[in-house]
Amino acid sequence: MIGHGGFGNPLGPRPDTNRRRHPRLRCQDVKCGLGDVLDVSQSGIRVSRSTELTVKVGQEFAFELTTPDGKLLVLGRLVRTVKSRGGLFEYGVEWVKHDERLAAAVRSMARDVVYNETLRPDIERARRSE
Repeated sequence: MIGHGGFGNPLGPRPDTNRRRHPRLRCQDVKCGLGDVLDVSQSGIRVSRSTELTVKVGQEFAFELTTPDGKLLVLGRLVRTVKSRGGLFEYGVEWVKHDERLAAAVRSMARDVVYNETLRPDIERARRSE
């Protein structure tokens, strides 16, 4: 499902706080070969998992990205590692080879996330109670 803040400030990014090249699509209940997808963009992906990766920051590695259209082997570079509360690890991965297949996969994930949100009655109930 998509988080409401996933597309940034409607007035545009504040130069002192947002260095992102592309807006992020916040995800929930989306998985990939690395773990739980927290957000995805045309620049990369942020995932959470319970175990530490053997890859170090700056290293390139391949992993499987699962989309509604199937699985895609992608090449990424680890750019950020954070141990979060609860002992989980969060990883920021930048796409290394960004081609049309990857762009289409990210678009497909975005469509699926938006579609799934409309099917989740718990989300609709929560929105009505706000």
